[in-house]
Amino acid sequence: MEEDARQTEKYQLLYQELEKLPKVDGIAPVDILGLPQPLATFLRSLMRKGPMSPEQIAVHLDLTKELAQVLADQLVTKGYLRTEEGEEKLYLVYFARMRKHNVPSDLF
Repeated sequence: MEEDARQTEKYQLLYQELEKLPKVDGIAPVDILGLPQPLATFLRSLMRKGPMSPEQIAVHLDLTKELAQVLADQLVTKGYLRTEEGEEKLYLVYFARMRKHNVPSDLF
């Protein structure tokens, strides 16, 4: 019971931080530095390790699978993660498209 209460409290804190974040169309790696902890650490880990299942996210964030999936789905809604469907649902960082800069050739 105490473990469930601790995980629920942790989830609520994460969710409150997530609610403050703006909706985006993907994120640049440098933008992750400005995110609150532990969301920034989680996204950096997801960048390094690659796609994660809800179970893996739960272990990483020390939450139940259900709470981790709700949090991950909210990150998808906000535009920070995307999903890959297959045998199981996997979450990965949704990187923003970087625009090509048209630098005039005579600039240099």
